[in-house]
Amino acid sequence: MAIQSRDFALVVGLNHYPYFRGGRDLQGAIDDARHIADWLKDVETGGGLPPENCKLILSTSDPLAPDVGPIERDLADIGKRAQDMGGGRRFYLFFSGHGHSFDAIEEQLPDVALCLPLWSRELPNKSISANHLRGWVQRCMPFEEIIIFLDCCRSRELKSRAQNTAGGCAIPRQGFDDTKIVSIFAAEHEEMAFESSGKDDVDARGYFTTALLAGLKGGAAGQHGGVTHTALWDYLQAEVPRLAQKDGRMQIPKLGMQLPVDKIVFGSAVTGGCVAGPAAGQQWLEIRFNDWRNGPIRLLDAGNNIVRQDLASTGPWPVTLKHELHLIEELQTGDRMSFTFRPGMEGKHVSF
Repeated sequence: MAIQSRDFALVVGLNHYPYFRGGRDLQGAIDDARHIADWLKDVETGGGLPPENCKLILSTSDPLAPDVGPIERDLADIGKRAQDMGGGRRFYLFFSGHGHSFDAIEEQLPDVALCLPLWSRELPNKSISANHLRGWVQRCMPFEEIIIFLDCCRSRELKSRAQNTAGGCAIPRQGFDDTKIVSIFAAEHEEMAFESSGKDDVDARGYFTTALLAGLKGGAAGQHGGVTHTALWDYLQAEVPRLAQKDGRMQIPKLGMQLPVDKIVFGSAVTGGCVAGPAAGQQWLEIRFNDWRNGPIRLLDAGNNIVRQDLASTGPWPVTLKHELHLIEELQTGDRMSFTFRPGMEGKHVSF
């Protein structure tokens, strides 16, 4: 993986919330942010950012911080540095902390309030609009791509809106509407995002960030390396609910806006797999179809390569697969189902 000197990131992890719902600190947000920053700076198979291009902001309890100032300063510095080099390639924004929904016109303008440590019912404006941050970068900073991952709740707390920062520009940059944007929320509108309990000597981690890192590190990778934005989204749709369900919870990630058509690739990780079996790195699985399906079915691997395409009546299908994300779709109806073939599933079946 080459060093991506034109890529920049702002990574925020906030554990400390002494006034949120009477005092509800998080346990894993800081660690999640650190792990994301480590992947971004990984020059082997990760994001390839130079360390100075990755701004990391973590909360502290004494003094209780940060407020909006450090976020504004770091974003302004990123914009200036991108401008000075003649334009950046990609900007990443990652946030892990408390959040809440506030937008009544969700389908027109998906958003979430990113709560700062001083947030309380008495100080409900101690939060930042995620959409404002996206708009500031898109309109005012010369980046070709903006990647946003928000690991926070979107449940409704109060009838109050998130605030804008002081950042912006008098005149939007030319061509800002052409910016490719990938924006993914950890949860659906007015729903909660969770972190694991952290019991049995296992650190607490957000389900969304756990799945995100697993996908970026190879879980959603194609055969030739790297993780496309569409494969990552398919992986998150399958993996986040699975992790939450293991702890008896429900959590479904949500797109902030329609995914770009042009392919965006993250890192250069290759998919994990076995070294023995029907073929190198492959194992056997059976695909079974429900009785009402009678049209053509297509099975795709993590790289969107067709593994098999045939009528449902030819099932069940014995197939050899790599340990990675796959997608099954019925072409006539548009029904789709993604699943991740993991170690331990060999010789078993999935139903569609």
